Amino acid sequence: MVETVSEDVLVCRLDELTDGAAKLVTARGRKIALTRIGSEVFAMRDACPHKAGPLSDGRVSAARGELICPWHFFRFDVRTGASITNPELVNETYPVRVEDGNVYVSIRRPAGA
Repeated sequence: MVETVSEDVLVCRLDELTDGAAKLVTARGRKIALTRIGSEVFAMRDACPHKAGPLSDGRVSAARGELICPWHFFRFDVRTGASITNPELVNETYPVRVEDGNVYVSIRRPAGA
């Protein structure tokens, strides 16, 4: 088993995120869809696990806490990455930290890399 470490990567300022919308950011070469719902921010791999649609171009349902793929309308829980539309699909999510108006995404990488 490969040992990994987490690294918090600054991806944007909180005021750059529109409440109830998604935004594409890149952290350590990974495309990530950030979603802001109220004061909370969530991070998910930008590619839908169904057909790799760009989730950052999708619609956000703040009431349901979902990010909806713009291609085939698969719905994903922003907290868990689980698809509400197809329970067999789960997208990768990343821990998010907001500090002093900055948004950080925690990225796991092999130790020593």
